[in-house]
Amino acid sequence: MKKGVALAALMAVGLASLLVRAQGRSSTRDGVYTDAQAARGQASYKTACASCHGETLEGSRPVTPALVGQDFTMNWTGQTVADLFDRIQTTMPADHPGTLSRAANATSWLTF
Repeated sequence: MKKGVALAALMAVGLASLLVRAQGRSSTRDGVYTDAQAARGQASYKTACASCHGETLEGSRPVTPALVGQDFTMNWTGQTVADLFDRIQTTMPADHPGTLSRAANATSWLTF
């Protein structure tokens, strides 16, 4: 009986460990935003970002970088969401850096 309880406990710990690891790997590609959050982000992006970065986040080479795709991913590999937030907060919009409110900054890139 004791072996069965110990085995069940060990299996429960292993399963919990797998679940924690799986949850830690989620990303925006997994659909972590609600439809309402994405809609707010899209509206904010259109107002503050689309004139330079394009309606579909494609950018305008060589002046304005794309906000999607391989180049964007390579530029931000190894950096955090906080790094991206800070970069947007201090440098955007390009014609008036640092003028976005924290709320506008937080929602404008929910469309990524």
